[in-house]
Amino acid sequence: GQQLEGMTLEDARTIIKESNNRMHFEIEFDVAGIYCLNC
Repeated sequence: GQQLEGMTLEDARTIIKESNNRMHFEIEFDVAGIYCLNC
């Protein structure tokens, strides 16, 4: 998108990595919550 204009590739990579990590964490957290309910 337009907000990425003027950014370096490194900046874009960092943002993508951070959002991927956040998504992964949220998914793991949801799964852990389901397991805890079954404990």
